[in-house]
Amino acid sequence: MNDMQHTAPAQGARSQPEALSAAGMHRGLVVGVKDIPDKEQLVLRSLLRVMDGKNDLKLTFSDTLSDCNVVLVPAHWTSRLPPTCVSVHLIPEDAPADTAHHPGLSIRAPLRLTNTSILLRAAAELLAHGAALLRSPNGLAPLLDTLLRHIMSRERRITVLPLKDGREIIVNFLDDRYYSLFPVEELLKGRFSLDEPRRASDAEIAALVGQEGGRLRELLWLATNRLSDSTEPGATLSGHFRLLRWPDTMALTRPGFPMLAALLTSRPQTIEKACAASGASVTAISWFLRTNLALGIAESVETFEAPEPALNLNVPHADPAPSMLSRIRERLKLW
Repeated sequence: MNDMQHTAPAQGARSQPEALSAAGMHRGLVVGVKDIPDKEQLVLRSLLRVMDGKNDLKLTFSDTLSDCNVVLVPAHWTSRLPPTCVSVHLIPEDAPADTAHHPGLSIRAPLRLTNTSILLRAAAELLAHGAALLRSPNGLAPLLDTLLRHIMSRERRITVLPLKDGREIIVNFLDDRYYSLFPVEELLKGRFSLDEPRRASDAEIAALVGQEGGRLRELLWLATNRLSDSTEPGATLSGHFRLLRWPDTMALTRPGFPMLAALLTSRPQTIEKACAASGASVTAISWFLRTNLALGIAESVETFEAPEPALNLNVPHADPAPSMLSRIRERLKLW
């Protein structure tokens, strides 16, 4: 499938940082769709009209994708979207529960007021977090946000991330590689400022031949783990979240994250409840979820508090359920 062609911004349109800042300040979302069923499009338009202005969220629909910051696409969408967009995969109602998830958020059909509201709130919070990071003195935070945004848009081009001191980080999203003169530990210190990303030139691409580079996925989790131990605030994510599958091994190298992953795969949690149950800080959980949401490993969900099961004294004694620690040991093959 061919890459989507980006239309030129209208004259007088805001720059990307200004647009993101506006989204963060006013929690405004411009929602679009690409190749989803007509029925769901009509439902979405109706829901946006109903929800517009509620919960401090301004909602509009646009047929021009370059104007959108949230775009609903089919479950197995493979084309690019503008990197300013939060992609949302619409999962068919009859799809198996273990349907593979792609980078970005997801929502299961049919679209309803509750699940759509939860989804859009999560999208707004991710966008607001990205806007806030533009003002961060720690270059690692906007670097991670930039990489995650491009991954969510299914970027396949080789992209240059210029630094304001003249150096560059070159990222090949398709091959999961990055190239930099920085040692990885220097990157993780964040003592740099990013400039606007741009497409790599033919000469820059040719110069990469024979270079090994580093694995992009590892950099994402190293950055997430480092920011989890910093004073850089994570995204303010409200609602319940769960992990759809076990995260990458690199995600579990930080102490506390294996327990956190076990909690979030067993049942949906709010950040506050996950903090109390795992002992991880709110900042650490926020960064952990931010990266997992962008990679399609986590999702925001509708939930309710289930009542405690009644005690039945007539049930024969059964072996106790394995403890949380036992489940982690089994999952990680630890003895």
